[in-house]
Amino acid sequence: LLNGTTGTGACSGGRLGDSCQLFPICPAGTVATNTTRNCSSGGTVAGSGNWTGQLPSCDSPPPPPRVLLLYDDSTRASTVQSRLTALGFTVTIWPNFAVWPTLTELAPYITGAVICFWGSQPADVTAGGNLLASFYGSGGNVIFTPWAACFGMVSGAWASNGYSLFSTPGYGVQSAASIRVDEPSSPLVAGVGTWTHPGQTLCYNPVNGGVSVVSYLNAGTLPLVIRKPGTRIVSINVMLEFIPAGSEGWKVVSNAIRYNGEGLPLRSLT
Repeated sequence: LLNGTTGTGACSGGRLGDSCQLFPICPAGTVATNTTRNCSSGGTVAGSGNWTGQLPSCDSPPPPPRVLLLYDDSTRASTVQSRLTALGFTVTIWPNFAVWPTLTELAPYITGAVICFWGSQPADVTAGGNLLASFYGSGGNVIFTPWAACFGMVSGAWASNGYSLFSTPGYGVQSAASIRVDEPSSPLVAGVGTWTHPGQTLCYNPVNGGVSVVSYLNAGTLPLVIRKPGTRIVSINVMLEFIPAGSEGWKVVSNAIRYNGEGLPLRSLT
């Protein structure tokens, strides 16, 4: 009785504008999709308050999030790869920083993220910006970290769409600091406790309407995790390899990889 057939679900009192939730029993290995219905559309509402219309589908679940590291330093990348792998991610290091991947090569990471770090200018900042904007538009997440977030920045569509959350030049050294959660309801900090972050180089000048989710407690308004409202754009203002293994900070990184936007559940790791 699924995949395009019709059925009935209960609406709350049958009032127009109410929603009903359909809970089909799906075969093993599949998940229910498109389960929410509005009582005023997509079907008819009987006097009893029941909604009748098209039923949800049982589809194969999306693949678990995969991560691609666009790094110009293999040692740093290997550390990040090891720690993300321990969290359950499949992580690949892009082998040639001098050449951008194609959008086709990024396709396996659509359900996850590309994480960017470099301390030198990328090969073609316009092509890189266009590529990352297209990848984001296709559903993938792009996470910039220092220095890529504020040095040797990409241009092209990434910049023109206002996706860059820090400006250049604008980086320096922040001493070790406790963190402050500025948006405790954000999915980016779901299940995250407090921690002290080690000192390191980071970006100083937030731009393009970025909202701080987590900030450095002893550095005023300097964000540690920043998001762009209305998007899935997140920048983590820390070199990931400096986050100690087992730190609560890695939970933030995991959440950023799986981020669907404010008010939406994180992508599943399984």
